[in-house]
Amino acid sequence: MGSSYGRQVLDQVGASIQVSADANPVCKVGGVTVDWSVVVAVSADTYLEDGFFCPNGEKYLRYGQVLTRENPLNTQTVTITGSPTGGTFTLTVVNPLTSVSMTTAPLAWNATGTDVMNALAALGNIGQGNVFGSGPATGPYGVTFQGIFVGSTVATMTASTSFTGGSSPGITVTAAAPTATPGNWGPYDPNATDGRATLSREDTYILNASVREMDFHSNHPAVIQGGMMWKDRILANTVAASLVSGPLWSALLPVIPGAFLVKS
Repeated sequence: MGSSYGRQVLDQVGASIQVSADANPVCKVGGVTVDWSVVVAVSADTYLEDGFFCPNGEKYLRYGQVLTRENPLNTQTVTITGSPTGGTFTLTVVNPLTSVSMTTAPLAWNATGTDVMNALAALGNIGQGNVFGSGPATGPYGVTFQGIFVGSTVATMTASTSFTGGSSPGITVTAAAPTATPGNWGPYDPNATDGRATLSREDTYILNASVREMDFHSNHPAVIQGGMMWKDRILANTVAASLVSGPLWSALLPVIPGAFLVKS
């Protein structure tokens, strides 16, 4: 008479899905430092196709997640007060990389954010593409220093006015606190204000396999930027960029030139 033994499954162990399609991916040595504070915890037990499991209340990043570098954005707000009806104002800015200070040409009291941006970009110590301005006529104006200034802090601009009309017209400039610490990476988000909305070479990587925050290697997971990759495993799309669906392929491909996409 034969014997039978009970069997109980203690755990499920398997190789997680990987984006790399061969054994020779172009990796970033040491991985990247993930800023888990920008990752939202799941609200229910979550399983992926390969059995990867993240319990309710914990955080994870999926294989194929596009990770971008966080950089403090230098954002300042210029506010006109006292409701002037005429006159001009100027802004003076110091380039933190060269310590060179320059002042804009006079701007009309009812200038737009685009006018402010163009006046700053025309300065020899700023340059085109290194500043973005927004806001309606008479402000307030939002000014963000980008490009060559990413990773450095631009001191609060100073302003000078020759306003007329209104009631004791004036102008103030305030600077927002840095939004991130350089050197960390997080999931691409086109609406992020901490640098993760920017796709650039050497600052954009793809997570090769899923990782939980509680995993031993979660702070420095393996990421790739080249080699053969399964296209359908990369979190990117052709419709609209978002945190959930990733960046547009048209924006992602130029910053990962070493990738060879293959179809499963």
